[in-house]
Amino acid sequence: MILDIRDLSSSILWFLACQTWYTLICSIITMISTSFFTYFDALEKLAAPLDWTLVSFTVILPAVVFLAAAFQRRERALDALSSAKLRLTSLHVLYGLWSASSPNAPSAEMSGHLADLAAELESFLLPPRFYSQYYPYLGFRSAMLQIALDRSRHEQRRRALLAGMASCVAALAKEANLDGAREIHLHDGVRELGLACQRLADVKEFRTPQGVRSLTRVYVGLVVPIFFGPYWAWVAQQTNFGFAFFFSVIMEMALVGVMNAAISLEDPFDNLGMDGVFVPEALFEIQHDLDAALGRTHEAPEDEENADAPVTIPTDTL
Repeated sequence: MILDIRDLSSSILWFLACQTWYTLICSIITMISTSFFTYFDALEKLAAPLDWTLVSFTVILPAVVFLAAAFQRRERALDALSSAKLRLTSLHVLYGLWSASSPNAPSAEMSGHLADLAAELESFLLPPRFYSQYYPYLGFRSAMLQIALDRSRHEQRRRALLAGMASCVAALAKEANLDGAREIHLHDGVRELGLACQRLADVKEFRTPQGVRSLTRVYVGLVVPIFFGPYWAWVAQQTNFGFAFFFSVIMEMALVGVMNAAISLEDPFDNLGMDGVFVPEALFEIQHDLDAALGRTHEAPEDEENADAPVTIPTDTL
């Protein structure tokens, strides 16, 4: 029972954490709408017992589907990250085993490419994108251009590292006289590693269309507070104004909380949401092994170590 009470208290705190300035704006609109329709009395009061099935199908259901899509994106991110980690480990171990009897094989070069690719994934995935939560207005064209240039540089660097790995595999096959099956296995590992990296990049850059998010904002911020004002006026007639007033605000906070929870999952890698994908922790072990093979040291991941991250615009400036 104590654990249930503690979990309920924690859930209330997380519910409050899902609220933003948009919650305040929507709550103010709800307060004005409820008060207006309750006390407007030109000819007759604008009160009507509207059906909540309508708001459920027009607002709540799309918001929940939006949240489910964001959660599925997080699951795809976890799957792609696990695949990338598995391929990094597999290539490191197999290349080391099959090159042990060939001192001239480029083992250190291969380990260096793998370590650089892991670091490249970190530097690409961690920095937040301001358009994950906000619409990229025309005033942010330069910021969008800078992000596009950074994305292109990261893509070119990943391609160069993958090409270097393929060259190392070809050199090992020639030096150690690998049979065709082993060489093909290593080349397939490099190809699948590149595919996993591309999937991670797709999850990072391509999210829920802005139009869907804009419609959700309009429904939650305008449609429900304004067009359901007569319903809250009817509730005030049946009970009292205080109950209708506070209940309308609580319901609006719940709707905005669902929308904010979905938006916080738009970018699962930036560690700004409550249930993100922690890339440094996932790649720490393989990075440690690769750095050990290269005679380097690898520090434990910290949130402050993003000095070399691509340039982005903080969300609080929008």
